Amino acid sequence: MKKTGRAASLLFLCLALNAFSQGAERLFQAGEKAFQEKLFLIAANNFALVAKQFPDDPLADNAEYLQAVSYFYLKKYGSTLGALNNFRRKYPNSPHNAGIDYWRGSAYYYSRQYGRALDALSAQIRAYPDEKYFLYQAQFLKGMVLEKLGHREDAAAGYERLLKEEKAQQLHLHSLLRLGEVYLELEDYRRALGAFTKILIDFPDSGTAAREALFFTAECYFFLNETGEAEKRYRGFLEYPGPEAGRIETTYFRLIR
Repeated sequence: MKKTGRAASLLFLCLALNAFSQGAERLFQAGEKAFQEKLFLIAANNFALVAKQFPDDPLADNAEYLQAVSYFYLKKYGSTLGALNNFRRKYPNSPHNAGIDYWRGSAYYYSRQYGRALDALSAQIRAYPDEKYFLYQAQFLKGMVLEKLGHREDAAAGYERLLKEEKAQQLHLHSLLRLGEVYLELEDYRRALGAFTKILIDFPDSGTAAREALFFTAECYFFLNETGEAEKRYRGFLEYPGPEAGRIETTYFRLIR
């Protein structure tokens, strides 16, 4: 595998060097191909060359945007922010401006700069409400930021709003998981139970998510002192393959009480 990876990297490096001699378009295409192959370091280097060596080319904004996204997938969040913080000034007419604050917010979040993440994500939601993909992703991540900042009620309200959006269905499972856990932390066990039960009904084949939901429904019933319902779900949880050790320990502890 390592030899194959090195060979692929050398191949893309050769393609990049060859493309550089032929101009921005070929270099950008080499970057795109590397990006599609998830060779993000090579992709970032190619896109950086396009932006630096061909700043007046129509592909320059595309290249710098994809360079920033490549850095994000490499978990180089400082480099992502460095590429994006002046993007609008350099490319005021770029269509990519519609997603810049989402990526900035994401990079700040994973850098644990939650206040800045909140500002960026709020700006994304406020300025581009018609960009639905970025809108919904920003709303979800904003909920996670609010959790980190201790604003659990606001986070829950955000997840509830997202669950009402039909076009955000790809985020409904994760929103329900976060919503249930937030309500658990708030000790609102009935609402938590509702969120986790909905996962089991609407997403029964979601693997780890369904297993977690079953465990947490048991926990909700336990804290509601409905021991019979809790016991049934704890025993059902133990039948799932591969539960986490910590969850198993809690389950046995609850069952022997």
